Amino acid sequence: MDNHQVPPAKQRVLGFLDTEIQGFVVGDLARLGTLSPAGSKPFTCQCTVPESLAAFAALELMGFLMRSDFNEERNLDMPALIKLQAACGEATGADADALGTLGGRTRIDDTSGNIEYMVEKWLNLESGSQYDKFTIQVLISLFRHGGAHRYFPKAAAIRRGGSAFPVLDFEKESGFSVPILNEDRLREDYLAANKRITAIIRNNDEEQLRSITGETVGVLVGRMSARLDVLLYLDRRKLKNILAEFKRTDLLPCRTSSGASGAGEPSDPYQSPALKTSVHSGHSMLNS
Repeated sequence: MDNHQVPPAKQRVLGFLDTEIQGFVVGDLARLGTLSPAGSKPFTCQCTVPESLAAFAALELMGFLMRSDFNEERNLDMPALIKLQAACGEATGADADALGTLGGRTRIDDTSGNIEYMVEKWLNLESGSQYDKFTIQVLISLFRHGGAHRYFPKAAAIRRGGSAFPVLDFEKESGFSVPILNEDRLREDYLAANKRITAIIRNNDEEQLRSITGETVGVLVGRMSARLDVLLYLDRRKLKNILAEFKRTDLLPCRTSSGASGAGEPSDPYQSPALKTSVHSGHSMLNS
């Protein structure tokens, strides 16, 4: 099947997975996984903290794009998103339940929930179900939150254990049980899950996806494409607000004149973005 026969939403999602996820996330994690200087002491100088943070960030992003469960909204400008939805015209009829207000009711800032979805649904497929509820809570609360907010995990440590250790282990130190994250296992489970997700979407593997999430590839791809719109919209809105706060009118977008060749396009792309401009294209320009 050539690209002209592939639905636009699927083209867009595969473009994001092939360009941003494969080109940056997978490549960065693979490179970080090789950084273990000869002679370095255990738990030190092996780039395990940056690598674990990169893995958690990737899990959080994919969880937001893929989750179908509904949570209460928080910190989202729903009237603006509903307006965006109407302009996009993708969330009507049978698709409305899956796409919701261009983001379902999954909060983009629900860090714990987005990571938990990915680990529970997808990483467990690669690890033989090593990630139970207790393990997931420890990983998020101690390692992700600790690393993100104060660089070091909270009362815990990270090591490169290869396949010799489980993803989470405990060692006694001064009478306390210290949680130990095996970053090698977390990285490899994420990479395997990403490979599986991409293959399911590319090959329209309905049977496998239904066994994992109970939904069709079309519904999943529609949701992911819509939520890429949400990310693009919120990113642009945040930038517009910062520019306005500091009165940087020289950096605000130019309005399209009524007589220009671009007549009919949004006068303010930060407020009403070109919905068919893919998020991954914009990110590629920033990273080029």
